Amino acid sequence: MGMEGTSCQIEWVERQRLSPNPANPRLNDEAVPHVAASIKRFGWQVPIVAKRSGEVVAGHTRLRAAEQLGHARVPVIWFEGSDLDATAFGIAENRSSTFAAWDEPALAKLLQELRAEDALEGVGFSDSEIDTLLRELELDEPRTVDDPGEQEPPAEPVTRLGDLWILGDHRLHCGDSTNAEHMERLMGDDVAQLLATDPPYLVSYRGDNHPSEHHRKAGRVAGEGKQLGNKHWDDYIDPESSVEFFAALLRVALKHCTERVPVYQWHATRRQALVEEAWKQNGLLLHQTIIWAKSRGVLTRSMYLWAHEPCFFGWRQGFMPEKDRRPPPSERTVWEIAQPDEGGRAIHPTAKALEIFERPIRYHTRPGEIVLEPFNGSGSQMIAAERLGRRCRSMELSPAFVDAALLRWEKATGRQAVLDDDGRTFAEIAKERASC
Repeated sequence: MGMEGTSCQIEWVERQRLSPNPANPRLNDEAVPHVAASIKRFGWQVPIVAKRSGEVVAGHTRLRAAEQLGHARVPVIWFEGSDLDATAFGIAENRSSTFAAWDEPALAKLLQELRAEDALEGVGFSDSEIDTLLRELELDEPRTVDDPGEQEPPAEPVTRLGDLWILGDHRLHCGDSTNAEHMERLMGDDVAQLLATDPPYLVSYRGDNHPSEHHRKAGRVAGEGKQLGNKHWDDYIDPESSVEFFAALLRVALKHCTERVPVYQWHATRRQALVEEAWKQNGLLLHQTIIWAKSRGVLTRSMYLWAHEPCFFGWRQGFMPEKDRRPPPSERTVWEIAQPDEGGRAIHPTAKALEIFERPIRYHTRPGEIVLEPFNGSGSQMIAAERLGRRCRSMELSPAFVDAALLRWEKATGRQAVLDDDGRTFAEIAKERASC
């Protein structure tokens, strides 16, 4: 039976009449001075809840703050339920606050207004904490990056398998994302705070599972290999091997991520069961499916125009991301984002807008932290990281698409990529290799 009819009358009682619950599981030493400062400035705006016996149900920190302030009398609401209800309410009262999160831009605006009026006393935020918050928000504003969009992969690429390119704060390795040694070379001692990837979909784009001659030729031009070529074309691996392929890329990548790393994986609807199995094999919890609702349908030979793409979102079983590294409560699972305008057929059949990559980066990482993309493709994840001041670690097997992504970054930033352990620029390496 509920207690919704219970009276909420406040009574002022002698502080000495109250006693803490000896079984209280809440550790509140650090909170006491902050609550005391709040009571000192604002008075008793929130009473203590206690049993008639004097044992506190909720408000242990307020009782200790009253003692610190020397208050002889405190406001109390008497709890009229059973001892079992009192225990449950005490836990619920403390637990409920942990489900909320700050809208940091809105919080920063309010704190700035209070600081401007010298009215921060008792609020619980120090000047240094406010400065840190403002600095992070300033860094989180997109940098001016003149992204030229996806670049055409060259027929004769400069990059060779094994090359590791340094692009400012980013690293792009021409290698196999299912190969542990290749991933170790890319990551070194780095640890990723976000694993977000857009791997091969293992489907055709004609409405069946047979790649068109047009796509076959495109794959060959891109330098596609038999086992792990270009990231989107459908003829690089036989479907029977796809579970192991997806499982291997996750297994290798997760070794270089934080324990509570959020994981995003785009995939084709018809391959969903295969991806789910790969997640299961790697101990990943599939929390939700994100749906990208496109602004226009994609022409295929299927009966309906494909106007969406799904993305699994989750984390290691038992290791949910920290509450300050989660999407805002208002974010929905359907992302209505326009496709990039490529002036005709996209260089990748599943080309995505930068916003697709920027949302997870914003929600789960801080400026300067690392995003891991095992399938770099045209480089959109890297451009998104560049715009938001994060560091991207990317792998791409196709030398031609490494060239295309590298040139895209150079055009977007006006800077030059250099070969790791060499120091020469991409242009210098291109000139040397052209003469060989």
